[in-house]
Amino acid sequence: MSELKELREINVFGMGSGNPQDVPERIWDLIRSCGALMGDPRLTGHLPPLEWQLRLPLPCGEELIPALEGAPKPLGVLVSGDTGFFSIARRIGASFPGRVRLFPGVSSLQIMASRIGESWANVPVVSLHGRPLEGAEGAIRQTIWDKDRCAVLFGEGGGVRDQLSQLSKLLKEGVRGWLGWDLGSSKEQLFSGSLEELANSPYTGRLCIGWFEAPRGGFFGEKEWDVRRRPLEDLELERKDRIPMTKFPVRCFVSSLLEPLFGSNVLEVGSGTGALTCHLGRLTGPGRIFSIERDLEALDLASRNAERLCPVGSVRFIHGEAPVRGVELEGPFQRVVVGGHGGNLKEIIRWSAGLLSPGGRIVIPCLLLSSFQQAMEELEALGFKTGFLRVFPGEGRRLGGEWMVQGGNPVDIVWGDVV
Repeated sequence: MSELKELREINVFGMGSGNPQDVPERIWDLIRSCGALMGDPRLTGHLPPLEWQLRLPLPCGEELIPALEGAPKPLGVLVSGDTGFFSIARRIGASFPGRVRLFPGVSSLQIMASRIGESWANVPVVSLHGRPLEGAEGAIRQTIWDKDRCAVLFGEGGGVRDQLSQLSKLLKEGVRGWLGWDLGSSKEQLFSGSLEELANSPYTGRLCIGWFEAPRGGFFGEKEWDVRRRPLEDLELERKDRIPMTKFPVRCFVSSLLEPLFGSNVLEVGSGTGALTCHLGRLTGPGRIFSIERDLEALDLASRNAERLCPVGSVRFIHGEAPVRGVELEGPFQRVVVGGHGGNLKEIIRWSAGLLSPGGRIVIPCLLLSSFQQAMEELEALGFKTGFLRVFPGEGRRLGGEWMVQGGNPVDIVWGDVV
C-alpha cells in the first residue's frame, strides 16, 4: 500500500543506462506496482512478466499523449537517463499537469563527469539524439556560445561519426574532449582526443555522449579580443574594384538601427564585399547572418573576408538572387537588411517582410532617390511603422600634419518595424 500512495496516475521512471544494478530496489517495487508499463524493450526487458501488469509499447510523436491517456492507471513510463534531462518527461508533465510524478535516475552526463573527474554542474548540453546536425546549428551556437565546455548527447552507431565530422567543421579548430559509449553498462568504453580523432575511434554502440572543451579563443573564436572590442576598419577588408562596399560610417548607422543584434538571426540581401556582413557578424554573437549574393566573384570575396574577420559559423552565404526559392533560410529573422536589389526592390521587400518575426525590423540603405521612394511606399503599403535618416558621411583623414574630412556618398537609410 505504501508504494501505491507514492504513485500518481502517470509515473515516469529514469532508468539511467538501463542497467538493473543502477536502479534502487524501492524504484523497482514502484514499477512493479503500476497497473500498466510503457517503455523501450531494452528497459522493460529487465522485468519478468507480471500477471497483474499490462505491458504496452511506448509510441512516439502525436500518438504518445492519446496512448498515455487511454492506458490503465497507475501507469509507469520507463525512460533512459534522468527524467528531466532531454527525455519525454517534460512533454508528459506539460500535457498532464498535476497528474504526473517523476522518479529521477542517473543521467549519462553525470556518469561521464564522474569518469573524467569533472563536475557536471552548469555544463551546457546539446541533444543530437535522433536529430540531424543540419538545422540544429542555431541551437548549438546559442547553447555553447562563450562557454568553456559542453556536453553533446549523440545517438547510436555510425551516425555519431558523421555528426562529429560535421561538428569539427562547425566549431573552431582545436576542440578536444571525450566520447563515452554505453556508460554504466558492461560494454562501456571511453575515448579521448580531438573531434577528428574521436570521429575515427573504433567503437560503436547503443548510446553515446561527448564532453568537449573549447580552445583558448572559444568554441567559435568568440573570445578573440579583436572580435569584441573594436569596430571593423575598411582597410582590414580585402577588396576588388568593381564590387561595392558599405563604408565604415554607413555600417555604423545601419548596425545601430538594427540593434539589439546580439543573438539575432539577420537576413542580408546583397553581400557585396562583405563589409556590412562581417560588421554584423561580429555583433550578433550566437546569432547568425544569412547573406544572399548573386555574383559569384563577390560571394567568394565576402566569404574570404568573413572567414578571416568573424567568429566561426557566424555567416552563411547563399548564392542566388532574392527572392530566393527552394533554399532553407532557417528563419524567421529578427532583422533584415537590403543592400543590393538589382532593380527588384519592391518584390524583395514583400518577400523579406514575410520572413520577419513579430517586432522585427527591416533596414534599407538607399543611394538612389528612386530606391528611397520605392522603399518608403512599399513599407507603408505593407503596414510597417516607417522612418528614415539622410546621412552625409565623412571620415577624418590625415593630410600632412593636419586632419581633413573626406566625404562619402549621401545615403538615405530607411527602416520599417513590424507592428
